[in-house]
Order: sequence, then structure tokens, then C-alpha cells
Amino acid sequence: MAITIGWLERRYRIAALFLCVSCVCFLASFDAALAQAPGAPGGAAEPPLEPPLVRQLPNGTDTLSLGDWLLYPTVNFHTFYDSNIYSSATTPISTAGLNFNPTLLATYDTGIHTTSLYGNISSNVYPFIDYINNTFDRQAGFVEKYEAMRDLIFTVQGSYSHATNANVFNQALPTITSPTSPPVTGAAGITAAQQTFINPNDTYTATGTIYKEFNRAFLTMSGVLSTTEYANQLLSTNYTLESYSVRGGAWFSPLFYAYANGAQSLETPTVGPACPSPCPNSTYYQVQAGIGSAKIGMLFSGSIYYGYQGSEVADGGGTAGGPIYGAKLLYSPTLVWNITVSVDRVINISNITATTPTGTPQALPGLSLAAAAIPFGQSVEIIAPALRSDYQFSEQTSIFGAIGYTGVNYIDSTQFQNSWVASVGIRHILSSHLTLTFDYQYSTIVSNIPLTSLTRNYTALGAIYKF
Repeated sequence: MAITIGWLERRYRIAALFLCVSCVCFLASFDAALAQAPGAPGGAAEPPLEPPLVRQLPNGTDTLSLGDWLLYPTVNFHTFYDSNIYSSATTPISTAGLNFNPTLLATYDTGIHTTSLYGNISSNVYPFIDYINNTFDRQAGFVEKYEAMRDLIFTVQGSYSHATNANVFNQALPTITSPTSPPVTGAAGITAAQQTFINPNDTYTATGTIYKEFNRAFLTMSGVLSTTEYANQLLSTNYTLESYSVRGGAWFSPLFYAYANGAQSLETPTVGPACPSPCPNSTYYQVQAGIGSAKIGMLFSGSIYYGYQGSEVADGGGTAGGPIYGAKLLYSPTLVWNITVSVDRVINISNITATTPTGTPQALPGLSLAAAAIPFGQSVEIIAPALRSDYQFSEQTSIFGAIGYTGVNYIDSTQFQNSWVASVGIRHILSSHLTLTFDYQYSTIVSNIPLTSLTRNYTALGAIYKF
């Protein structure tokens, strides 16, 4: 792969940010602290304020066990109606269906070493249309966590996943997730359904993370290596994705903290029918830094950030990039109600002319409420305001919702693509084991680009049973 001066400059930018994050953290004193490592790069993560406490080992109350292993099985079953099961702009398929989603997590925790094994199945069955549309997705893996000290945690994870459908756009940066961490709940966990098509695929992923906590500061470094193999390589090409990220933050006053994130990914495709030789590698990077606040008057908190993102297709395929910036405000008028308003701005100036590296374009990350992903090979200006809110009626019942708008204007063109996503969910806890759920999501794309506009309605009613 040809190494250009521009690519070297990008490497230096990332290295400089990594050094900056490290300096921010190491300027703090080395008091021990224990906390869960924040997630993937992308947003503000409030540094810890208190020293760590000794973690209590799980006692197995209200859980199943097998020897020293604790078992956490759940069954999620729901019925749904989907007006556009593939989010297609040309041939929407609407139908009712059933989803069956059993999961199992087994953990062995000694206090220093924690071993977790997990597996899950998610299957959609459409009884009123051709069975070829049915899905049978599954995932299995392990997580090994070593707490060398209360403020120093090493984690490795290996996973295998199978998906019946493939995304029209791949994310340029992978999302680091772990089934051993509590899932994102309420409005914060709402994302837009993406465009897919039938092409079974298998993904093998290895992840390593180092988390270090200091006095009122933290630093996290992660690496991901994944390989995706498709059943039909006429539609998509197998590829390997490497990703490296670092993030950190520190309080510099009683009210404000600074944080910085950086990530880089390299996609290496396999030469095949969808990507004939030459089939160049592609790279993507993103750096950002910002300031966040603690709650002001117990009502408000917020954060702002500024950064830069860029990409390159090797062998003269072109480059792209531009600034990213935004802000978030959290308002909590009562103890049971919170409202989050955010706005993100992305500018991408592209001269990429090469054929997409995998036959499946990579998309700009960080637009969770966009009804359609945007390839990094397009010159665009994006504005994405969003509102999310959670309200708890009682200890048993809660409601949450989100609404987001993504406006995409193509630079030096009259083309535009505007999308809306609105979602609401209700949870009612009948008992410590059984929770009833209701979810509705509406998404639409309005564009003057031919064969792009679409609408999707999704309604689901179900139950989650924890053994």
C-alpha cells in the first residue's frame, strides 16, 4: 500500500492527540479508583470524582448457579409489525412477525479475575411472506477481565456472530460492546434502523482494552480486530477491520472537566467479484476534544467538543475529511425526569474516486439517529440535532423517547437528503422476573436524489423474562 505524506500527517495528528490525552490524565495524582471503562470514542465521559471502593463479589441471590458459575438466562419474545423490513427505498416489504431472543451469560468471579461466557439468538419469523426473509442471527463469545489493581483493569474479548442480513453501509469505526456490561437503557439506547439486504455473514472479533483510573481522571486504550465473511461475494466482499482508540478525561476545576478521544481504523478487503483487483485498503480516523460540566444547581449539565475526521483510499484512490463539532445539554427538572438536547455538525470534503473498497461503502460514524448512513466518499455538510427524554411514572413503569433530524446537503450540488427518526418505548415491571415492553419507531427520508426517499413504521409488543 502506498504511504502518502497526507497519511503520515494524519498519523502524527492521532499520535499528538494520544499524547495530549495521556498528559491530561497523568497530570492528576495517582490515587487508586475503580470504575467501568467508558465505551467507544465519540462523546464526553465524566471522569470519576471519588476513590474506588472494594468491589463486592456477587452472592448468587436470585440467580441460577452451576458450581462456582453464576448463570443469567433471559428470554425476550415479542410480536411486531414492520412496514419496511429492509428500509428499502425501491421495494418496501411490510408484514407482521415474531421475534424470539434467548440469551445466556455465565460468570465466574474471584474478585481479581472474572471470566464470562455468553451466547444469544435473535430470530425474526415472518409467517405471512416468503420464508427466505426469516432471520436467524446468533452470537457467542467470552470476556476475560483482570483487575490488577482497583484502578487498573485489563480486558480481552473474543466473539463470533452470524447475521442473516448485511448492512448497505458499514460503519467506519466499530462499536466496542460487551454483554457483561449493563446495556444502554432508555432513550440513550435508541438508534435508527439501517438499510439491509439478505446476505448471510459471519464476523470474528477480538478486542483488548486497558483502563487506568487516576485521581479525578481516567485513560482507556482499546484495540479491535475483526474479520467478516459473506455467503454471497457477488454482493459484498470479505474484509478485515483493525481499529485502535484512546480516550481520557480529567477534572480541572470543581465544576468542569476536559476530555479527548481518538480512533483510527484500517479496512483490508479481499479481492473478489464485488471488489476486483486492484482492491485498495481504506483508512479512517477521528479525533476530538471538549469540555464538560458537573450538574449546575442539580438541574443542568452539558458538554461541547471540537475535532476532525478524515479518510483515505490507498493507491491514489483519494482522501476526505473535515471538522466535527457539537454540544449536549442535560436538564433534569425532577428526580424521575431527564431531557437531553444535542446537536452535531459534520463536514466532509471528499475527492475519493476509487471504487468502494468492499463493494459496501463505509459510513461516517456518530450519527445514531440518522435514518440512512452517509458514505465517507461524499462531500457533504451534515447537521444533526436530537432530543431524548426519560420519565419514570413509578417504580414499575417508565417511558422514554427520542426524536432526531439529520440534514445532509451535498457540497457543490443541489442534492439534499433529510431524515427524521422518532421513537418511543414503555417498560412495565410485573415482577422481579417479568417485564412487559412496547416500542414504536418512525423513520423517513426525504430527498431529491432518485430512489432514495423512504418511510418505515415499526411497532412491537413483547415481554422479557429473567430466570
